[in-house]
Amino acid sequence: MKITLYRIILIIFAVASLAFITYNSLQTAEQSTEMSNGVSTVIAEVIVPDFDKMNEPQKQEVVTKISIPVREIAHALEFASLAFFIALFAFTLPFQYGRYPVAMVITLLFGFAFALFDEWIQSFVSGRGTQWVDVWVDCSGVIAGIIFALVVDIIGMGVVVRRRQRKRFR
Repeated sequence: MKITLYRIILIIFAVASLAFITYNSLQTAEQSTEMSNGVSTVIAEVIVPDFDKMNEPQKQEVVTKISIPVREIAHALEFASLAFFIALFAFTLPFQYGRYPVAMVITLLFGFAFALFDEWIQSFVSGRGTQWVDVWVDCSGVIAGIIFALVVDIIGMGVVVRRRQRKRFR
């Protein structure tokens, strides 16, 4: 029962990640730029010294400079969260040839396929287009998400094993 609930929760989060990524991809270029600039402004207020004392053209220049890295990091983080939930789900499945290698390959292939789909649907949105660099940034996010899920799963398994050992020795 616990594993079924765990799987359901992971599927819900994976579907939410898919929906979030798709929603962002369906934004027009103008909407996407506005959102990126808003996030970049908030980041600039935190990391750029005296940002609040700059005049508007200076602020705009800083926001423009950090906007591209912010967008790329956002792409990677979206796909990292997606891969994290898919990998954790896949780790619960009983694979014949070892759960980690098979689950990681499945997650990587799904993430790559969805990155391609994501870029493809952007080609139908006003002012947007397909950028192959984004596919590779998305895939780097997928790899990061898989690694993070692997670490979380291994640590979680260690906690479970220690609990079982303590119960046995009581």
